[in-house]
Amino acid sequence: MNYCTTCKNGVMEKGTTTVTFDKDNMVIVFRHVPAQVCNVCGDYTIEGDVAKALLQAAKEERAKGHELTVVNYQKAA
Repeated sequence: MNYCTTCKNGVMEKGTTTVTFDKDNMVIVFRHVPAQVCNVCGDYTIEGDVAKALLQAAKEERAKGHELTVVNYQKAA
């Protein structure tokens, strides 16, 4: 069992979370991102391959020039 390193009380469980990138007057929100989520405080960790995919998708969305983008990660992956 993996305990949360933030609150020290919760257990990390498979779930999804929302990840937000905010840079240079542009906000990109990724919803339904697979993660290990604390059942007490909600803190999360993301696997390396998911993080790489998020960064790549953020670069692609940034190239479109929108100020605000919301992406359903599960449908985009």
